Amino acid sequence: MKICCFHECTNASMDDGSFKCFFHRNRSMCSIAECWNQVYARGLCVGHGGRKSCEFPNCVGKARSGQFCTRHNARLEAKRMCGVPDCPRVAHRKGKCTRHGGGRLCQVDDCKTLARKGGYCWTHTKQLLQEARAAQVLDATNTPALLESDSCYDALDHSILDMILELGPSQTSVFECTI
Repeated sequence: MKICCFHECTNASMDDGSFKCFFHRNRSMCSIAECWNQVYARGLCVGHGGRKSCEFPNCVGKARSGQFCTRHNARLEAKRMCGVPDCPRVAHRKGKCTRHGGGRLCQVDDCKTLARKGGYCWTHTKQLLQEARAAQVLDATNTPALLESDSCYDALDHSILDMILELGPSQTSVFECTI
């Protein structure tokens, strides 16, 4: 069994002959020779400069907003920091960062992923949006006519007849056939 080529990934590579696992199938590798890390930006991983470093003197943190990391950004100084001693991360909930129990879990039963948007993880947010779009499409069409008919033309015929009935006899002369 071949293993995924990405650094520290222990998943099996896909059967299509690639060196990537299913999770990494659409991700690029760092453009530096012999580097097996995932690209962050500009064809480089974080370690090779794909992400800017904080410009504060002697800081090894990565820039989050503009030129500075979370600790050195003047706009972010008002944010509360994690209550765990020596933790440099921003608090999210209960005075703690997500690593120390400050995050919320997804609202879907048995999902252990942290909530990202609207109380759901990215996977379930996407799934709910797709379901909502599908429901809107069904609501926009004449569902009973589609279900009762044998073809899509029957649904069109029903909608044309409904429109003619709504217009009334005085305005339907446009639809009269002259053969």
